[in-house]
Amino acid sequence: MVRSVVVATTVLLGLLTAGSAAEEPNAKPESVLGTKAPSPTLPSLNGKPVSFDSLRGKSATVVVFVSFYCPVSNSYPELLNQLAKEQAEKGVSVVLVCPTDEAAATVAKAAASFKLAMPVLLDSKLELATGLKACHTPEAFVLDAEGVVRYRGRIDNAFRERLKRNPVVTSHDLADALAAVVAGKPVKNPVTTAIGCEVALKPTAEVKVGAVTYYKGVAPILNAHCVVCHRAGEIGPFPLTSYKHARRWGSDIKHFTANRQMPPWMPTAGVALKGERKLTEREIATLAAW
Repeated sequence: MVRSVVVATTVLLGLLTAGSAAEEPNAKPESVLGTKAPSPTLPSLNGKPVSFDSLRGKSATVVVFVSFYCPVSNSYPELLNQLAKEQAEKGVSVVLVCPTDEAAATVAKAAASFKLAMPVLLDSKLELATGLKACHTPEAFVLDAEGVVRYRGRIDNAFRERLKRNPVVTSHDLADALAAVVAGKPVKNPVTTAIGCEVALKPTAEVKVGAVTYYKGVAPILNAHCVVCHRAGEIGPFPLTSYKHARRWGSDIKHFTANRQMPPWMPTAGVALKGERKLTEREIATLAAW
Protein backbone atom coordinates (compact mmCIF):
# COMPACT_ATOMS: atom_id res chain seq x y z
CA MET A 1 0.00 0.00 0.00
CA VAL A 2 2.86 2.37 0.91
CA ARG A 3 4.58 1.63 -2.39
CA SER A 4 1.35 2.32 -4.30
CA VAL A 5 0.91 5.71 -2.65
CA VAL A 6 4.54 6.66 -3.35
CA VAL A 7 4.16 5.67 -7.00
CA ALA A 8 0.90 7.60 -7.31
CA THR A 9 2.44 10.69 -5.76
CA THR A 10 5.53 10.59 -7.96
CA VAL A 11 3.64 10.14 -11.20
CA LEU A 12 0.98 12.74 -10.41
CA LEU A 13 3.59 15.35 -9.56
CA GLY A 14 5.28 14.52 -12.85
CA LEU A 15 2.05 15.13 -14.72
CA LEU A 16 1.56 18.50 -13.07
CA THR A 17 4.96 19.66 -14.29
CA ALA A 18 5.33 17.77 -17.56
CA GLY A 19 1.84 17.98 -19.02
CA SER A 20 0.63 15.90 -21.97
CA ALA A 21 1.69 15.97 -25.60
CA ALA A 22 -1.92 15.41 -26.59
CA GLU A 23 -3.12 18.65 -25.01
CA GLU A 24 -3.99 21.40 -27.47
CA PRO A 25 -2.97 25.06 -27.00
CA ASN A 26 -5.72 27.29 -25.67
CA ALA A 27 -7.82 29.09 -28.25
CA LYS A 28 -7.14 32.75 -28.98
CA PRO A 29 -9.15 34.87 -26.52
CA GLU A 30 -11.96 37.11 -27.69
CA SER A 31 -11.16 40.78 -27.25
CA VAL A 32 -13.24 42.78 -24.79
CA LEU A 33 -10.87 45.72 -24.77
CA GLY A 34 -12.53 49.09 -24.46
CA THR A 35 -15.75 47.67 -23.04
CA LYS A 36 -16.95 48.34 -19.53
CA ALA A 37 -16.94 45.40 -17.16
CA PRO A 38 -20.30 44.34 -15.73
CA SER A 39 -20.95 45.10 -12.07
CA PRO A 40 -23.01 42.25 -10.62
CA THR A 41 -23.62 41.59 -6.95
CA LEU A 42 -22.01 38.27 -6.08
CA PRO A 43 -21.59 36.24 -2.88
CA SER A 44 -18.27 36.29 -1.06
CA LEU A 45 -16.71 33.30 0.72
CA ASN A 46 -18.88 33.94 3.78
CA GLY A 47 -21.99 33.76 1.60
CA LYS A 48 -22.87 37.45 1.93
CA PRO A 49 -23.62 39.40 -1.28
CA VAL A 50 -21.05 41.98 -2.35
CA SER A 51 -21.38 44.56 -5.10
CA PHE A 52 -18.49 44.29 -7.53
CA ASP A 53 -18.43 48.09 -7.84
CA SER A 54 -17.74 48.39 -4.12
CA LEU A 55 -14.47 46.49 -4.59
CA ARG A 56 -13.12 48.52 -7.49
CA GLY A 57 -9.92 50.50 -6.99
CA LYS A 58 -9.60 54.26 -7.47
CA SER A 59 -6.92 53.99 -10.14
CA ALA A 60 -7.35 50.42 -11.43
CA THR A 61 -8.89 47.04 -10.67
CA VAL A 62 -7.37 43.63 -11.33
CA VAL A 63 -9.88 40.79 -11.76
CA VAL A 64 -8.47 37.27 -11.81
CA PHE A 65 -10.65 34.23 -12.46
CA VAL A 66 -9.40 31.34 -10.36
CA SER A 67 -10.22 27.78 -9.40
CA PHE A 68 -8.89 26.16 -6.25
CA TYR A 69 -9.10 22.79 -8.00
CA CYS A 70 -6.99 23.83 -11.00
CA PRO A 71 -3.24 23.10 -10.57
CA VAL A 72 -2.22 25.98 -12.85
CA SER A 73 -4.45 28.44 -10.99
CA ASN A 74 -3.17 27.20 -7.63
CA SER A 75 0.41 28.14 -8.55
CA TYR A 76 -0.41 31.88 -8.45
CA PRO A 77 -1.99 32.87 -5.07
CA GLU A 78 1.34 33.88 -3.53
CA LEU A 79 2.17 36.12 -6.49
CA LEU A 80 -1.32 37.66 -6.44
CA ASN A 81 -1.12 38.25 -2.68
CA GLN A 82 2.12 40.14 -3.20
CA LEU A 83 0.64 42.14 -6.08
CA ALA A 84 -2.38 43.14 -4.00
CA LYS A 85 -0.23 44.31 -1.09
CA GLU A 86 2.22 46.25 -3.25
CA GLN A 87 -0.44 47.99 -5.35
CA ALA A 88 -2.95 48.88 -2.61
CA GLU A 89 -1.26 52.23 -1.85
CA LYS A 90 -1.55 53.14 -5.54
CA GLY A 91 -5.33 52.80 -5.45
CA VAL A 92 -5.35 49.37 -7.09
CA SER A 93 -7.62 46.58 -5.89
CA VAL A 94 -7.24 42.90 -6.75
CA VAL A 95 -10.37 40.75 -6.82
CA LEU A 96 -10.47 36.98 -7.31
CA VAL A 97 -13.53 35.44 -8.94
CA CYS A 98 -14.41 31.75 -8.84
CA PRO A 99 -16.67 30.70 -11.75
CA THR A 100 -18.21 27.80 -9.84
CA ASP A 101 -21.52 26.63 -8.42
CA GLU A 102 -19.85 25.05 -5.41
CA ALA A 103 -21.17 26.16 -2.01
CA ALA A 104 -19.40 29.14 -0.43
CA ALA A 105 -18.28 27.00 2.53
CA THR A 106 -16.71 24.44 0.17
CA VAL A 107 -14.77 27.08 -1.77
CA ALA A 108 -13.74 28.82 1.46
CA LYS A 109 -12.31 25.56 2.79
CA ALA A 110 -10.33 25.00 -0.43
CA ALA A 111 -9.04 28.59 -0.35
CA ALA A 112 -8.12 28.65 3.34
CA SER A 113 -4.59 27.25 2.94
CA PHE A 114 -3.58 30.11 0.61
CA LYS A 115 -4.20 32.85 3.23
CA LEU A 116 -5.51 35.20 0.57
CA ALA A 117 -5.05 38.94 1.06
CA MET A 118 -7.81 39.91 -1.37
CA PRO A 119 -11.58 39.39 -1.68
CA VAL A 120 -12.96 36.32 -3.41
CA LEU A 121 -16.34 36.35 -5.16
CA LEU A 122 -18.36 33.36 -6.36
CA ASP A 123 -19.73 33.66 -9.89
CA SER A 124 -22.12 30.71 -9.93
CA LYS A 125 -24.27 32.12 -12.75
CA LEU A 126 -21.17 33.22 -14.70
CA GLU A 127 -22.37 36.82 -14.80
CA LEU A 128 -18.91 38.35 -14.60
CA ALA A 129 -17.25 35.52 -16.53
CA THR A 130 -19.70 35.86 -19.42
CA GLY A 131 -19.49 39.65 -19.45
CA LEU A 132 -15.70 39.53 -19.69
CA LYS A 133 -15.69 36.37 -21.84
CA ALA A 134 -13.26 34.69 -19.48
CA CYS A 135 -11.89 31.46 -20.95
CA HIS A 136 -9.63 29.91 -18.33
CA THR A 137 -8.50 29.84 -14.73
CA PRO A 138 -6.31 31.65 -14.07
CA GLU A 139 -7.10 34.57 -16.38
CA ALA A 140 -6.52 38.22 -15.51
CA PHE A 141 -8.28 41.44 -16.53
CA VAL A 142 -7.12 44.98 -15.80
CA LEU A 143 -9.81 47.65 -15.59
CA ASP A 144 -9.05 51.35 -15.53
CA ALA A 145 -10.55 53.85 -13.08
CA GLU A 146 -13.80 53.89 -15.06
CA GLY A 147 -14.08 50.09 -15.11
CA VAL A 148 -13.09 49.78 -18.78
CA VAL A 149 -11.08 46.71 -19.78
CA ARG A 150 -7.51 47.61 -20.78
CA TYR A 151 -5.88 44.15 -20.55
CA ARG A 152 -6.93 40.51 -20.63
CA GLY A 153 -4.88 37.33 -20.59
CA ARG A 154 -2.20 35.48 -18.68
CA ILE A 155 -0.52 36.57 -15.45
CA ASP A 156 2.93 35.75 -16.82
CA ASN A 157 4.60 33.18 -19.05
CA ALA A 158 5.33 30.61 -16.35
CA PHE A 159 3.43 28.04 -18.44
CA ARG A 160 3.84 27.40 -22.16
CA GLU A 161 1.04 24.82 -22.19
CA ARG A 162 -1.43 23.57 -19.66
CA LEU A 163 0.59 21.97 -16.83
CA LYS A 164 3.81 22.48 -18.79
CA ARG A 165 6.12 25.08 -17.25
CA ASN A 166 8.74 27.23 -18.86
CA PRO A 167 12.14 26.94 -17.16
CA VAL A 168 12.28 30.71 -16.53
CA VAL A 169 9.59 33.41 -16.31
CA THR A 170 10.57 36.15 -18.75
CA SER A 171 7.31 38.04 -19.29
CA HIS A 172 5.29 39.59 -16.45
CA ASP A 173 2.27 40.53 -18.55
CA LEU A 174 -0.21 41.40 -15.79
CA ALA A 175 2.23 43.53 -13.78
CA ASP A 176 3.35 45.38 -16.92
CA ALA A 177 -0.23 46.05 -18.04
CA LEU A 178 -1.22 47.27 -14.59
CA ALA A 179 1.75 49.65 -14.41
CA ALA A 180 0.76 51.16 -17.76
CA VAL A 181 -2.88 51.64 -16.74
CA VAL A 182 -1.95 53.25 -13.40
CA ALA A 183 0.41 55.60 -15.27
CA GLY A 184 -2.32 56.50 -17.76
CA LYS A 185 -0.42 54.95 -20.66
CA PRO A 186 -1.59 52.44 -23.30
CA VAL A 187 -0.85 48.78 -22.60
CA LYS A 188 1.86 47.50 -24.93
CA ASN A 189 0.43 43.95 -25.20
CA PRO A 190 -3.23 44.29 -24.22
CA VAL A 191 -4.31 40.74 -25.15
CA THR A 192 -2.43 37.55 -24.32
CA THR A 193 -3.56 33.93 -24.15
CA ALA A 194 -4.25 32.57 -20.67
CA ILE A 195 -3.30 28.97 -19.99
CA GLY A 196 -5.09 26.81 -17.46
CA CYS A 197 -8.39 25.05 -16.83
CA GLU A 198 -11.35 25.87 -19.04
CA VAL A 199 -14.23 28.05 -17.89
CA ALA A 200 -17.46 26.61 -19.27
CA LEU A 201 -19.46 29.70 -20.25
CA LYS A 202 -22.29 27.49 -21.51
CA PRO A 203 -24.02 25.07 -19.12
CA THR A 204 -22.74 21.51 -19.43
CA ALA A 205 -25.31 19.35 -21.19
CA GLU A 206 -27.00 16.79 -19.00
CA VAL A 207 -25.67 13.28 -19.48
CA LYS A 208 -28.26 11.28 -21.41
CA VAL A 209 -29.59 8.10 -19.89
CA GLY A 210 -28.04 5.15 -21.68
CA ALA A 211 -26.32 1.84 -21.18
CA VAL A 212 -23.71 3.43 -18.89
CA THR A 213 -24.84 5.35 -15.81
CA TYR A 214 -22.82 7.16 -13.18
CA TYR A 215 -23.99 5.18 -10.16
CA LYS A 216 -23.83 1.71 -11.73
CA GLY A 217 -20.92 2.12 -14.14
CA VAL A 218 -18.71 5.12 -13.35
CA ALA A 219 -18.79 5.59 -9.55
CA PRO A 220 -17.54 2.05 -8.79
CA ILE A 221 -14.51 2.60 -11.06
CA LEU A 222 -13.69 6.01 -9.56
CA ASN A 223 -14.13 4.72 -6.01
CA ALA A 224 -11.87 1.73 -6.67
CA HIS A 225 -9.07 3.50 -8.53
CA CYS A 226 -9.26 7.30 -8.19
CA VAL A 227 -10.88 8.53 -4.98
CA VAL A 228 -7.94 7.36 -2.85
CA CYS A 229 -6.08 10.43 -4.19
CA HIS A 230 -8.90 12.58 -5.61
CA ARG A 231 -10.59 13.62 -2.36
CA ALA A 232 -10.24 16.34 0.23
CA GLY A 233 -6.84 16.40 1.90
CA GLU A 234 -5.14 14.10 -0.61
CA ILE A 235 -2.76 14.76 -3.51
CA GLY A 236 -5.36 14.80 -6.31
CA PRO A 237 -5.81 18.42 -7.50
CA PHE A 238 -9.61 18.05 -7.57
CA PRO A 239 -12.09 15.66 -5.90
CA LEU A 240 -13.95 12.88 -7.71
CA THR A 241 -16.24 11.91 -4.88
CA SER A 242 -19.56 12.93 -6.43
CA TYR A 243 -21.53 12.99 -9.66
CA LYS A 244 -21.03 16.75 -9.93
CA HIS A 245 -17.25 16.37 -9.72
CA ALA A 246 -17.18 13.59 -12.31
CA ARG A 247 -19.20 15.71 -14.75
CA ARG A 248 -16.99 18.75 -14.20
CA TRP A 249 -13.80 16.82 -14.93
CA GLY A 250 -15.26 14.35 -17.41
CA SER A 251 -13.02 15.32 -20.34
CA ASP A 252 -9.89 14.97 -18.19
CA ILE A 253 -11.07 11.60 -16.88
CA LYS A 254 -11.58 10.34 -20.42
CA HIS A 255 -8.27 11.74 -21.69
CA PHE A 256 -5.96 10.63 -18.88
CA THR A 257 -7.47 7.16 -18.51
CA ALA A 258 -7.43 6.51 -22.26
CA ASN A 259 -3.68 7.19 -22.46
CA ARG A 260 -3.12 5.36 -19.15
CA GLN A 261 -1.57 8.33 -17.37
CA MET A 262 -4.25 7.84 -14.72
CA PRO A 263 -4.45 6.08 -12.39
CA PRO A 264 -0.68 6.45 -12.04
CA TRP A 265 1.21 3.16 -12.38
CA MET A 266 4.80 3.11 -13.57
CA PRO A 267 5.46 -0.59 -14.33
CA THR A 268 4.62 -1.37 -17.97
CA ALA A 269 5.59 -5.02 -18.36
CA GLY A 270 6.36 -8.21 -16.48
CA VAL A 271 4.36 -10.31 -14.07
CA ALA A 272 1.22 -8.99 -12.42
CA LEU A 273 1.79 -7.31 -9.07
CA LYS A 274 -0.47 -7.29 -6.06
CA GLY A 275 -2.31 -3.98 -5.67
CA GLU A 276 -1.75 -2.83 -9.26
CA ARG A 277 -3.36 0.52 -10.09
CA LYS A 278 -4.37 -0.33 -13.63
CA LEU A 279 -7.72 0.02 -15.36
CA THR A 280 -8.98 -2.76 -17.59
CA GLU A 281 -9.88 -2.03 -21.20
CA ARG A 282 -13.53 -2.46 -20.25
CA GLU A 283 -13.25 0.11 -17.42
CA ILE A 284 -11.58 2.62 -19.74
CA ALA A 285 -14.29 2.07 -22.36
CA THR A 286 -17.01 2.50 -19.71
CA LEU A 287 -15.62 5.88 -18.62
CA ALA A 288 -15.28 7.02 -22.23
CA ALA A 289 -18.84 5.93 -23.09
CA TRP A 290 -20.28 7.82 -20.14
